[in-house]
Amino acid sequence: MMTSLNTLRKKIDEQDKIILEALAKRFEIVQLVKAYKQEHNIAPLQNDRREEIQEKNKIFAETHKLNPKMVAEIFEVIHTYSVKEQE
Repeated sequence: MMTSLNTLRKKIDEQDKIILEALAKRFEIVQLVKAYKQEHNIAPLQNDRREEIQEKNKIFAETHKLNPKMVAEIFEVIHTYSVKEQE
């Protein structure tokens, strides 16, 4: 028997909630990073860290059969907002 569209959509909604909860937790940690960087006079934008994240995410995307461009775009937005939070 085939799963109904509503059942599949509920499963997507559950995963979306997990993604959003993880994003909220990530931005809580960004506030801790901000405090640390301010205390130690470190600039919000660290290009070496950005490149490290990009490479790690590219490998993850390829390993998990995700579109690397999509993953890069998603994390570019997340990273941009993380840096803005730290300014």
